Amino acid sequence: MTSPSAEPALPEAARRLAQARAFLFDLDGTLVLANATHDEARLLPGTRELFAWLEAAGRPVGIFTNGTVKTPAAIAHMLARAGLDVAVEQIFTPTVMAMAWLARQGLRRVMVIGPEASFAFWEEAGFEPLAPDRRAAAEAVFVGWHRDFRMAHIENAAHAIWQGARFLVGSLHPFYMTAAGPAVGTSRVFAAALQSLTGRRPLLLGKPARTALRLAAARLGAKPEALAVIGDDAALDIEMARRGGAVGVLVKSGVSAQSGLPRLGPPPPEADLELTDLAALFTLMRHILP
Repeated sequence: MTSPSAEPALPEAARRLAQARAFLFDLDGTLVLANATHDEARLLPGTRELFAWLEAAGRPVGIFTNGTVKTPAAIAHMLARAGLDVAVEQIFTPTVMAMAWLARQGLRRVMVIGPEASFAFWEEAGFEPLAPDRRAAAEAVFVGWHRDFRMAHIENAAHAIWQGARFLVGSLHPFYMTAAGPAVGTSRVFAAALQSLTGRRPLLLGKPARTALRLAAARLGAKPEALAVIGDDAALDIEMARRGGAVGVLVKSGVSAQSGLPRLGPPPPEADLELTDLAALFTLMRHILP
């Protein structure tokens, strides 16, 4: 018989959260709301306090955004301006994951669908980025965020894939959250055009791919099933958690709080926990992991 003074057992989801060895956060709509170009951002409630508490508790923290227009260094700079100091090594993007995948395959010549300002990041990592404004013998085509693409870009990327280039994409999600509301994810639009033209399905290297979760978990020094994944979009963050056996926490501070958005595909999975924002998660974590 349980004594009257005994602590009540934690619900299963809270128990798993307390046992998580590392925490992987989404960016837009979870930690911050930024403008469409990610030049300015404001922290959402609880972000700074929760990160400081997790650091003091010895729990590694990572940030995984499906955005590809900004490098980890640029994201870290944006966060610092907003009031949150995060090391560049803690920030993961589909570009980072694509580089890891391409390096394992021994592929270096990559046609990059994205702003040319991002090419320096590829060069620094040892790759040869190729602009899509002309035809080139590429070993891979990587489709990222690029609102200024033209028909010639689609045509040149299609030619590269027809000639055997691997077809990679950073995100296939239709929306991402900004301070002005949901914005259309251009990589989905571009990739759909290429798939229609080539008959090839792209390899997804952003959320919710299991490969992306495994790479992020390894960098945080934990197994995927020992992670807590926190985000505002069940179709991305909670789906990725499910695929890797991680505990998934949905916050209602971004896309998940929007009504009227079209649903594309099957309903997203249910989260292990649903909370209003990171301030509520901070309160819960202090209760279950003092």
